[in-house]
Amino acid sequence: MSVWILRHTILVWFGIFLNALFIIPLLFFPRWMLDLFNIPLDQLVWARESAGLLMIISVFYIPAAIDFGRYRANAYIACLCFPHVRCHVFLLSGGVVRTTARVPVDFVR
Repeated sequence: MSVWILRHTILVWFGIFLNALFIIPLLFFPRWMLDLFNIPLDQLVWARESAGLLMIISVFYIPAAIDFGRYRANAYIACLCFPHVRCHVFLLSGGVVRTTARVPVDFVR
């Protein structure tokens, strides 16, 4: 196995583990997780929805982490596309474009 493939595999599994640290509390204990980060949110469905979307992304990473050669397209998409999506969501939730975003106010606080 190539050194780069091994590094990719280790980083992807580490990322899946870090995602799980957010997924599990947001799915089962959303109020505790939101209070931990001082996020005021009245409707907990938004927190659970974000955990579900993060879980879908994390599941998409698994095939490329197991067999890079067979799921090479998944690995490229994970490296090239998802960081762009995460940066976009970060900018929306960080308030940079809060005035132009058409999402509920509680969701972007």
